[in-house]
Amino acid sequence: MQARVVPWGPALQLSNDDIYPILEKTWEKNLDLGSTFREGSSPKRLRTEDIDTAQVPLPPCVNFVPVGVVGGMGPEATLDLTQKLFKTAKEVGDPKSDQDHMQVITMNIPNLIKDRTAYLNSFTGDRSNPDEWRAHLLKNDPNNPYHGSLAVAQACVAAGAHFLIFPCNTFHAYHGVLSEKLKVPLLHIAEATMWALRKHNLDPDKSVGLLATSGTIDSKLYQTTATRMEQYGCPRIKWALPSPTSQKEHVMAGIYEGVKFGDMEKGTELLDQAVQELTKDHALSAVVEGCTEIPLALKDKDYGDIKLIDPTQSLAEMAVEFSRNLARLETKFAR
Repeated sequence: MQARVVPWGPALQLSNDDIYPILEKTWEKNLDLGSTFREGSSPKRLRTEDIDTAQVPLPPCVNFVPVGVVGGMGPEATLDLTQKLFKTAKEVGDPKSDQDHMQVITMNIPNLIKDRTAYLNSFTGDRSNPDEWRAHLLKNDPNNPYHGSLAVAQACVAAGAHFLIFPCNTFHAYHGVLSEKLKVPLLHIAEATMWALRKHNLDPDKSVGLLATSGTIDSKLYQTTATRMEQYGCPRIKWALPSPTSQKEHVMAGIYEGVKFGDMEKGTELLDQAVQELTKDHALSAVVEGCTEIPLALKDKDYGDIKLIDPTQSLAEMAVEFSRNLARLETKFAR
């Protein structure tokens, strides 16, 4: 049986299969819960006898359970996600003291995690071949961000994170292979975005624009995720992408030569041009800011009836909801 690593660590052994039963609260309808909430199974609790609680027992997690932010991709996006976590949790949790706030374990270690887009785009094989693509994701290459991110993620788990989130859209190409190595659920930023879109009344006759790195665009992260999330009542999306010229000169330059380089004014100008071009070429109901640097640049922009969808905010909202629901679950079944 798996052991808890620290007193505030996970009390139940869960996986990615448990994310939506917890979010949708279907676990409340069946008292006989298991690691995947199947009928007839029993809760998989984690051992606690190896934990030293010293002289005074530490208080349990009540309103929330700790989330781990695997940061450094990029550093400012990590801080942005962390701030949005606290703000969202404060709005829904109405804390009256320091102890009432959400627990967040953030590790912002950018030197360990290499550039995601550069490495993904270095692939020369057949991306439709899952074995070749998987081999590239796991390759023992110093430029592969997988190895550093795994080390940071494992450190978050060792520090007591009950589940993990990642402040980089492009990095979610690694979501599947990382899930195999980690013993806690990993929320998915594109899934969170589709989950959030359920509350927007999008015009089905209009498209949704997507601004993202070339790595995210080429991996079809949002396109495939949107199709997968239709089973949870998420809207069917017709995507509109920037032209190749705009993708290079506006989107990628705005992200790398603007925001990441520290020139926010340039980033805002170029990314705004990318949105303007999309609106000229397509009838849009919304634009997904599919790189965590983009909301930093466009936070003060208003495009009228066209909604800007911030995946960082969507991920923060899902993380807060998951944390609260999991806290109730652990209180009910693992104490």
